[in-house]
Amino acid sequence: MMTDLPQIQAIEGACEACLQGKQHKKPFPSGTSWRAKAVLELIHDVCGPMRTPSHEQNRYFILFIDDYSRMTWVYFMREKSEVFKVFKKFKNLVEKTKWSKHKSSQKRSRKRI
Repeated sequence: MMTDLPQIQAIEGACEACLQGKQHKKPFPSGTSWRAKAVLELIHDVCGPMRTPSHEQNRYFILFIDDYSRMTWVYFMREKSEVFKVFKKFKNLVEKTKWSKHKSSQKRSRKRI
């Protein structure tokens, strides 16, 4: 055990710089203002450019995140200009799945009511 250390006196309160350094951001709202109510109703997001290209020289990627189900698809791109082409590819894929059929059956059942 060490000896001969000076006594440290506690300071009442905290200095202004300490208080500012410990400030936190206000919390995010617990719910968003709008959320998708059906599969494939809202899809997002494009990311890039990345500083370091992938092994296939891709610098961008696009995440198609279904807001309702949180299902995610990832496509890699060399140029941001490829977004529309990739979106069409994604759209064709999704239209062939059970999700698209599920969404169209919901529309049909609403029309009957």
